[in-house]
Amino acid sequence: MFPQTLVIVLLTVSYCNGNYERKRLLRHNLSEHYNPELLPVLDSNNSNPPLQVHVKLYLMALQGLEDKSQLLRASYFWYFTWKDEIFRWDHYFEYKNISRLTVKASDVWVPELYIVNDVRDMRISTGDNKEYVIVKSNGNMTWFPAKELQTSCAVDVSKYPFDTQTCKIRMEAWYHDNTSFVLNRFGSGIETSEVHFVENGEWEILNLSAYPFQYRDYASAYSCIHYTLILKRRSSYHLITTAFPFVVLMALNLLVSVIPTECGEKLGFCMSQFLTMIVFLTLIAQNMPSSSFTISYLTFLISLQILR
Repeated sequence: MFPQTLVIVLLTVSYCNGNYERKRLLRHNLSEHYNPELLPVLDSNNSNPPLQVHVKLYLMALQGLEDKSQLLRASYFWYFTWKDEIFRWDHYFEYKNISRLTVKASDVWVPELYIVNDVRDMRISTGDNKEYVIVKSNGNMTWFPAKELQTSCAVDVSKYPFDTQTCKIRMEAWYHDNTSFVLNRFGSGIETSEVHFVENGEWEILNLSAYPFQYRDYASAYSCIHYTLILKRRSSYHLITTAFPFVVLMALNLLVSVIPTECGEKLGFCMSQFLTMIVFLTLIAQNMPSSSFTISYLTFLISLQILR
């Protein structure tokens, strides 16, 4: 029994060492004449169609939409796939049983893309050695970059706290025009990640959509994808902390007309109501964006109560 076990162990070790050596040799041969800065096509004439890059965006967590700064904070990861005509091999004869490799994103060509309305770092690829690409023997490349974005979003608070906001994320190719590669929507183009998604306590996602198109800048046309997120504010918290106190203050304000004029406490009650409305208006204004394009109807109502 012992000799048979020893033979099995030796064969397993030999196979693993041989498999590792084949992968090392394959990796060396693929990288020897490969330049990650060049488009991975064998014939890049203008008559050939551009490289097709399929994209899907997954929403992992929605941190929130800040009304004051008008920023949408969320975590995403992309699913990119394309065909690399250079980084490929024969896994049937030359490199047996090696059908896929995992390589660093810096060692192969990846599309250079930017989130143009991100207020921090617009590049999707960080350019470091922490990103990897899954490569199959037929040249199919799969890339999963992840990033937390802070994108600008014009907030319309006119219907606060029952408002619905539409935020956009714009991904563009800057250095390669549409003759080099074209972005295509994969499936719906955007959806929430079933495994990673975390609900937000303030905002509910009503709809997610993606729209690929091409825009013209100077003399060339570039590929682009617009992602649209429609968010609805969860109003339960704001009804308790904002709407309900305001209704009570409105009812108390109406009692001013009931108090007789000769009553000495009428002036003091009016001043108390006036100061309370001023403080309440200030508290609401602290959470509102300093914009004159849209003003909350609730702010108008409070202002009318102050004039009353």
